[in-house]
Amino acid sequence: MEDLGIGLVQMMESAGRDLAQLARVRFFGGDPRGRRIAVLAGPGGNGGGALVAARRLHGWGAHVTVVTSSPSDRFAEVPAAQLARVDRLGIEIHDTDRVDRLGSFDVVIDGIIGYSLAGAQEAWPPH
Repeated sequence: MEDLGIGLVQMMESAGRDLAQLARVRFFGGDPRGRRIAVLAGPGGNGGGALVAARRLHGWGAHVTVVTSSPSDRFAEVPAAQLARVDRLGIEIHDTDRVDRLGSFDVVIDGIIGYSLAGAQEAWPPH
């Protein structure tokens, strides 16, 4: 980012757009309308990219549900802004304690584990 002068928001938007496009083409033959998609979002950059993908897929007509691994006040600044955008679009947002009641999905996008993962992680989904 520093070497090329690419900002975090720009990088996150690009990654999320490409992730949404990959899901749309690979799993839905280009048409995600009416398909149920769960987007798992952590509080870091990987979660922010997944939230961008959620917005894009929602815009293409998919029924998107976001499941966050942390409370919104624990999200880093840029992913928190992405979460707020998802909320303003009216996309369902749930935390992990409700994941077992959400039903089934056609695709699940993992935006919880990123490249900066450190230390032991709790089992997910929680039991």
